[in-house]
Amino acid sequence: MGGPSEADRVIRHKQKWSTGLPPIRPNTTGWVKLMVAREQQLRRLTKDVQQRWDGFMDLMQSSRIVPNFTRSGFEKRRTLPMVHEKLSSRLLGGLAAAADEQLGISGLLITPQTKFVPLTPNEEEVILKQLQPMHEEWGGVQLVPVKAYGLRVYMNGSQLLMHHDKVQDHVISSIVHVGHDAEDPWPIVIEGLDGTTYEVNLEEGEMLFYESAKCMHGRPHPFRGRW
Repeated sequence: MGGPSEADRVIRHKQKWSTGLPPIRPNTTGWVKLMVAREQQLRRLTKDVQQRWDGFMDLMQSSRIVPNFTRSGFEKRRTLPMVHEKLSSRLLGGLAAAADEQLGISGLLITPQTKFVPLTPNEEEVILKQLQPMHEEWGGVQLVPVKAYGLRVYMNGSQLLMHHDKVQDHVISSIVHVGHDAEDPWPIVIEGLDGTTYEVNLEEGEMLFYESAKCMHGRPHPFRGRW
């Protein structure tokens, strides 16, 4: 079965939001300007109504439904030494035999096949417990730990398209940078809650906290290096 028609969507929209949409939050000048500009861009999509619908669903999530927990939306910090040492050992020990990654980010990734060095369930649990206090302190809320993903290894030429993460399980997130063999920096591009687009370079032993369901992010520049 297909989804609702455009006419049905309009009716449902009027029924649900008859008194107006929730406000854009945060209401910083730059963020509001960015969200309004994105809405205007979506309204110009007249040929592909499904693309416009998907775009508006994503925009509603990031601009009005998901609250912000921090002032900036992201922050770079040092990784706990015990966590970095454990992950670095796992990466260097498993890199040569790393298998192709199987989990699906294919719609976002323009790349040669990514490799993957898994963590054991016990390692995932330990790392989640070790990093949870840092995430809670940064976000200002108590958190339910969800997932410590293993080590994704990007290859030469990789690009990760700009996107938001799933709100069901990615709200306060982090990227832990374990190591690289790169010719040039490969920044994480992220939209801050002031409406400015930033490029953040991570070195070994650094991590990026970010509100991943709210702040659009990716690595759109091609990676240059071995891994």
